Amino acid sequence: MELGAAARKKPPLQQQLTIYRKRFEIAEFAKTESLEAKAGYKHLTDMIKFEELLSNCKMAIERVVNLQVEFWAQVANQLPDLNVMHSLRQKIFDTSREAESNWNALCKINSNYLKALNLYGTYMSEIRNHNQIGFKLLKRYSLVSRIGPKQTWRRLRLMRSLQHQTCFF
Repeated sequence: MELGAAARKKPPLQQQLTIYRKRFEIAEFAKTESLEAKAGYKHLTDMIKFEELLSNCKMAIERVVNLQVEFWAQVANQLPDLNVMHSLRQKIFDTSREAESNWNALCKINSNYLKALNLYGTYMSEIRNHNQIGFKLLKRYSLVSRIGPKQTWRRLRLMRSLQHQTCFF
């Protein structure tokens, strides 16, 4: 505001250039501050969305477990009801798809979150019997918990590059 008033008084050329430069610096500072504020807001909304997706994934996994218990209770009966078993099978399938879609959305936001890795890795290995996927996630969980999430990608890249190299003695 003061720079605008000073510019209207028609100062000498050197002072006009200084006023222009200071106005430009202030405008750039304001622009970077607003971009940083927007980035902070985006980070906050990502965290809120991540927590919501994690709770939805956990609830879907719990529903899958409960439905599988009901299914196997039907199988254990003397005379199992095939209609009930069919509806339970469909519910298990739909709920496991929901858990998988929540997991994929979680991975897009943060694929190295320890609780999510442990939860979904255990679910895949013990509930769904996908041992390869489950053990892979649990191995990544142990790797991230030992070295920290920031260094994980560096170590994973290093391990991958070392896997592709062969040594001859």
